[in-house]
Amino acid sequence: HTLMVGSNGTGKTICQELIALSFVRKGYRAWLFVKADDVTRIIRAYRDVLYINPADSECDLKLNLLRMLSKETFVTLFKGAFFLADGSEGYLLQSLGELQRRNPDANLADLYHFIKARKHTLHLREQGWQDSILNRTGGLLESPLGKLFDCARGHEESIQRHNVIFNIEGLTLPQQKFLVGSLIKVLYSGNMQSGRCTY
Repeated sequence: HTLMVGSNGTGKTICQELIALSFVRKGYRAWLFVKADDVTRIIRAYRDVLYINPADSECDLKLNLLRMLSKETFVTLFKGAFFLADGSEGYLLQSLGELQRRNPDANLADLYHFIKARKHTLHLREQGWQDSILNRTGGLLESPLGKLFDCARGHEESIQRHNVIFNIEGLTLPQQKFLVGSLIKVLYSGNMQSGRCTY
């Protein structure tokens, strides 16, 4: 990890962009998560970098995190980003396992509807877990990320082969945490399988 400190206007952002651009030019993959469009001017000038803003209505990237991550990893990242009622993670893990046995290509919307349909079979404690999960997944699906995750099979494999700038400015802090954590895990897993290095 590197900590870069300086007052406004001292060139921290430009320095970070130049470092990332040097990685790209040397053949390493670089993924940047930024919160403002104007900080990407140097990197976007390089033709081998994808620019993705989930809040942009023209963004056509599709990612199915339920295919990209193990169910245990997905639950850990989801719980880490969004507050859930105590015990909800076990219920979410069980529901996700049941759904994926029925539909290996299930996405986040499928998970939401699968859990919602279980209402008539729940005890009071399970009802609390269900409500907690439905509130968080429903909010995620109604956010700019909903369109990104609305697919059975998307760009899971191809995205790992590109240099990418993700603009996360239009997302809430929990949504940012969930998206960034998920994508870093996807990138790390892909690198471990391929033996490639990423910065």
